[in-house]
Amino acid sequence: MKLMVLDGNSLVNRAFFGIKLLTTKDGRYTNAIYGFQNILLNLLAAHKPDAVAIAWDERAPTFRHTAYDGYKATRHGMPEELAQQMPVLKELLTDLGFVQVSKAGWEADDILGTLAAACEAAGGTTLLATGDRDSLQLVDDATTVLLATNKETIPMDPAAIREKYGIEPPQLIDVKSLMGDASDNIPGVPGIGEKTALALISKFGSLQGVYDNIDDKAVKPGQRAKLTANRDKADLSYMLGTIRKDAPIETDPAAYLRQPGDPAAAAQLLAALEMHKLVDRWGLNGGTAPAPSENAAPLETVELSPLPLLLEGRFYAARNADGDWYLVQGQDVYLPDTDRLAAILDSGAELWAFDAKPLYRLALEHGGIGSALRFDGKLAAYLLNPSASGYEVHSLAAEYGVHAAFACEAAPDAGVLAGLCDTLAAALDESGQRKLLDEMELMQKRGDLPAECTWSAFGIGKGHLPVMFAALANNGNIRVGMEDNVVYGRTADGKKIMATNLMLVQRAANAVKAFGNEVATPAEAREMLGLKPLDHEAVCAALDAVKVEDLEKAKQGVKDEFGGPYFAAAGMGAKK
Repeated sequence: MKLMVLDGNSLVNRAFFGIKLLTTKDGRYTNAIYGFQNILLNLLAAHKPDAVAIAWDERAPTFRHTAYDGYKATRHGMPEELAQQMPVLKELLTDLGFVQVSKAGWEADDILGTLAAACEAAGGTTLLATGDRDSLQLVDDATTVLLATNKETIPMDPAAIREKYGIEPPQLIDVKSLMGDASDNIPGVPGIGEKTALALISKFGSLQGVYDNIDDKAVKPGQRAKLTANRDKADLSYMLGTIRKDAPIETDPAAYLRQPGDPAAAAQLLAALEMHKLVDRWGLNGGTAPAPSENAAPLETVELSPLPLLLEGRFYAARNADGDWYLVQGQDVYLPDTDRLAAILDSGAELWAFDAKPLYRLALEHGGIGSALRFDGKLAAYLLNPSASGYEVHSLAAEYGVHAAFACEAAPDAGVLAGLCDTLAAALDESGQRKLLDEMELMQKRGDLPAECTWSAFGIGKGHLPVMFAALANNGNIRVGMEDNVVYGRTADGKKIMATNLMLVQRAANAVKAFGNEVATPAEAREMLGLKPLDHEAVCAALDAVKVEDLEKAKQGVKDEFGGPYFAAAGMGAKK
């Protein structure tokens, strides 16, 4: 059997200090939890052990503290930001089925040593995953240390120990007894450093061998004096630095086979921690929906319904994993084809979508503007938590505690879609961001125009700033739909127009305020520039003849609003 034993405290500290502080939207720290899982997943993928034990230190003093009250006395306490994550991490590991082991009065190092010896005695091999070099003394033909460093994880077997240190693995205990260990406050022999300790142990074989040959000429007079005066510290350090192999724990390697755990609880905890990608990495996709209460009635399974000719009221829309869109109203689930979906986007129905962007594009491609779209659940989730690693219906439902109202094989997330969108809308209301979604975010995607507006956007390139102002003036009533760096719009009579640089459009929209009302409406702009209102080609042609002084005035407005760097980055310049 191949047993992998993780030094939990060593690895969680590496995870905590190696990743910047991360928090959930409600302020819970998560960086150590996130980093530890990545370390564990990578170890499992690389080494495929048969069984895994995760060893932890306990807060109680150990036999080493009893023998020497200065043991580890110089170490700082665990940071509060890490301490808050420890019980959550241990709960998660239990839900994932991993066996964790600790023992009061003993250190995690002793658990590593005990399990490695037991596994070897049973005819197996052991991998010890740690960032602590103390464990190198345990290396033998059946035990390899996977030493975590800042750059990589290095497998340390007997050959690697000999190559690096020139001695056998157990002799590292003797080296430490002479040189000490500042991190653990093990005294060693004052004045004897690593180089001298390695040379003495290499020459005489052990700590006892050094003292048996204290008068050998290979021992310099100064070294001899230090060694003679501090024999008691050397012996104490030998005891403190020796990893024990007799900790009173379960030693049967089979006891550390991964258990079934509670996948649903693990998935829900990961969702609550906003670690949606780790749900997928652990293979927990089917367990993210919140479990119904014990007294809840079994979920009703529904089949797809035929789509009515006349749609009224509110529908919810989202995509299946295969990319097909489905609609939900009550417990009815519909699977419209592309043409019918495009027609619905500008029908009299009200549509709450999860990711409205591709629906706006579809509407524009079919001659519409997406006037039925009234809410975007994915965009709402982003506004509520911009730093999340992903936004998926099933993971957000678990995160927000939304239970499925029904089950549908053809659309697995349909049962939570309406509840999720309603919950996100309520959360936006509570956070005061609903207006931001309705009046700014969706405005940028929508192409529906007030009757008095003649156009929504024009093709914009270098030197075309006055037309940009004209398109975005009229007190903010001009609305556009956007996809990546292309801005789509539609004229009042249905003619499609587009701009290819969203950044310029956004900057110009703000610059209008600084520029004042000198170009107040599209009509005034057209009159000033002699442009035909609905002919995109005529607009672009007319731009070549725009007066230089008009462009300079517009450019100055941008400079006043954004400063030189933005102006240069945008590539705006006058055409002569």
